[in-house]
Order: sequence, then structure tokens, then C-alpha cells
Amino acid sequence: LNIESGLFDQVLDLSETPLVSAAIKPPGYYHASDSTTLDGLIETIPEMIGEFEKPKYFNYDPLICAHGRSGVTGCTRCIDACPTDAIFSIGETIEVNPHLCQGGGTCASSCPSGAITYAYPRADEQVELLRRLIKDMRSSAQIEDLDILIFDQEFGYETVAAVSTKLPGHTIPFMVEEVGSVGPELVASSLAYGARNVFILLPDSTPGQVVNSLENVFGLVQAVLDQTGCGNHRLALINNLDSVIDTPGTNTAGPATDSMATFAPAGDKRWITRTALGHFNEISDNPRDFATLPAGSLFGRVQIDEDACTLCMGCVSQCPGKALQAGGDTPALRFIEANCVQCGICTTSCPESALTLEPRLHFDYNTVNKAQTLKEEAPFHCISCGKPFATSAMISRMTEKLKGHWMFEKPEALNRLRMCEDCRVKDMFDKEDHIS
Repeated sequence: LNIESGLFDQVLDLSETPLVSAAIKPPGYYHASDSTTLDGLIETIPEMIGEFEKPKYFNYDPLICAHGRSGVTGCTRCIDACPTDAIFSIGETIEVNPHLCQGGGTCASSCPSGAITYAYPRADEQVELLRRLIKDMRSSAQIEDLDILIFDQEFGYETVAAVSTKLPGHTIPFMVEEVGSVGPELVASSLAYGARNVFILLPDSTPGQVVNSLENVFGLVQAVLDQTGCGNHRLALINNLDSVIDTPGTNTAGPATDSMATFAPAGDKRWITRTALGHFNEISDNPRDFATLPAGSLFGRVQIDEDACTLCMGCVSQCPGKALQAGGDTPALRFIEANCVQCGICTTSCPESALTLEPRLHFDYNTVNKAQTLKEEAPFHCISCGKPFATSAMISRMTEKLKGHWMFEKPEALNRLRMCEDCRVKDMFDKEDHIS
């Protein structure tokens, strides 16, 4: 241990309140809350000698991260969800401290854009494995009403193994690296492939961030199930297996064989989730155009107040997903719903507060992938040369705001706002009222 370096492999914290506030403490950090704990740690710490490999649990793509743009903060879901305090903001993107990260997975399950993902196993690999298990159980064992029991290796394996002989034959135990990594793509796909219920086993010591993340996942899926009339499934976080063991295997709640999804999970998290949730609308007796989602969901659209919007296009330059786009030669604001990750950067950066978020899942692929016009105006032409250079709404708003300013007291000065930049400069020097 090199004390002079200030870097330590093990730390024994004797303060009354832990100096490290993270729900999951870093490896090598110990807090002695009482004498009994201290006695145990004094025996344990000297034995913690050796070397180990610290895996990197995550992959991060800053190019599609919706954390921030030009000083405006947008999505902070991974930061809020991390129980180890390993993620922090570095401006427009985030950074993960690999030494603090312990692979909880909540960052990946809560990320709306897929910028941060679980390194192993990948989301599509887990969904594919579960698809095969459900298919095999239905075909070989002739069991239709399948329940999925998700648990992690470190805390749940021994609990499930201890009662393995008591688990009903219609229950598929499905082990993941960390339950916090379970996202809407896995839950929604398991139901779409034919599972009846999904249970996630959580130990009592599960950090609140992990519980909140999983509740948000269930809330998103349940919202679509209820609105499509497919709400006869049960999604539950459990801390013991009594409810799983006591769940009867009836055929009343299970989907018919011809209503099971068959898609291969070959896309990213957003595509898999959208496809799985869209399946419920396809088999619904009353299909709908879209389902309303809880706040903070990863799908949605932007609503616009046309009277307030001046088509300044500030939101276009800020949008990290290219959901908001300019109209080219025409003063217009276009929107592609499939690209919107509901980060809120556009609503925060809009100088007119003309934009609001609407969490929803539109089920028509053509609609969400096609650019829709939110607002369009005829261009305003320069009163001197006739060149189009702005919109009528923008010129009207500027004129209204500046007409009381001392620099625009004279009609000639105010009139220059209606000129293009070239004519405005020329007019200032052609007339004597320009400001030197």
C-alpha cells in the first residue's frame, strides 16, 4: 500500500455517517457502524490481498447520447439510476468511472437512446435466448401458460436453486447477470413471444435506484398492455418465491398460439421494444393509433404552440436524435417521431417555450418514420431587395420587442429589421441616422 500516493485499495471508514453515500459502495470500502462490525472487518480486511480483474460492464456511444447540447442539459436518466455514483456529467456527454461501476445495469435499462448498453450479454442476445426457451417449452413440453422468473446470478441463484423442485412446470427460471439490466425490450418481448407473467426476484437489499428503474420498465409495458386490451398479464417485483410457486398453470390468461410474436430481435433496444409492444396492438380486438405512456418514457412526440413558434430553428440544432429538422428552402419545422428520445433538450432551449413533450407510442411504422410538418410559413422577403431571409412570425416578434428600444426610436431604424443583412448594412451607411 503506497500511502504517500493517496490511492488506496482498501478503506475502513470509522465515521458515524458513511463518507461514501452511494447505495452500493465501491469494492474495498468498508464502514464500521458499530463495534461488532468493526471486529469483523479487522479480521476480514487483512485477508483481502491479491489481484483481480475488473471487467468493463458497459459500452458507451457519445454520438447518440442525449445528455446535453450547447450548455443545455437534457437526459440524466443514467446518472439518476446508477446506484454506485459511477456516472457523472462532463458537459454534453457523460463519463462512467469503470472503477466505481459494478455492472448494476440500470444505466442501460433506463437509457432512452441506447447510448449506454450492457457489454455482456447484449440486450438482443438475452431476448433471443428467451424467445428460444419459450418456443421450446411450448412445442416440446406442450405448456402454453408460461411464467418467466428472472433472477441474477449473485443473489438469486441460490434462492431459486433451493426451491427448484417446487417451482411449477410452467415457470421458466431465467438468470441474468444483474436484474437492474432488465429493460422494456426483455419484458415486452417475453410477453409477446407467449409468456403469461413475468416475475423479477429482488433481494431485500436491492438499492432504490434499481427498484425504481424496474418499476419504470413495468409501468411502460403495463401502459401499453392496458390500452390495447392485453392487460391480462402480471408483472411483479418479488422478494420471495411464494407467489411464483403458488401461481396455478391455467390456460385462461395465456395468449393463443396464433397470437404469439415471431420477430427476431435483430435490432437495437428501441426497435425491439417498439416491435414487441406493437405486437399487442396487432392482436388487440380494438387496435388504436397510439398508446399514452408514463412521463420519462423512451418514446413520444413533440407538441408545438404554432402561435408562439417563430421558426428560429434553435431546436433543430440542439436535437441529438435528429428528430427535429429544418424544412430546407422553406421555413418549416419537420419532426420524425421514431427519432425522438424525449430528452427535453428542445423544450428547454426553445426561446419561446413553444415546445412540449408528449410521451406516447405510435404503432404505425410509416407514421413515426416519416417527417411530419409541425409548422410551416411563407418566407418573409426583404423589403429592399426582395430576398427571402426570415419568417413573418420572426420579423413580427422582433419588431414588437424592439420598437421601444432607444436604438429603434426612428422609423428608419425599425424598418431595417425588415431588411436582409446586406441591405440593412447598406441602408445604415446610406442614411445619416446610422449609429457610429
